[in-house]
Amino acid sequence: MLINEVCKRCGLTKKAIEYYEKQGLTHPQIMGNGYRVFSEDDVIQLNKIAVLCGLGISVSAMSTLLV
Repeated sequence: MLINEVCKRCGLTKKAIEYYEKQGLTHPQIMGNGYRVFSEDDVIQLNKIAVLCGLGISVSAMSTLLV
């Protein structure tokens, strides 16, 4: 699924999802046209990230917790 659908399902902004991708917390496939396609596993991971973020967990701690 594309990032707009992921935003709706996770309650995260595009900018936040792009940031978590740059931090190595999620790994969507990148199509030839540059679009990122997220799997159901990516959505599950991003939902976990949203919960951890709500609890005030730092990104560096998330990377340890989500391994």
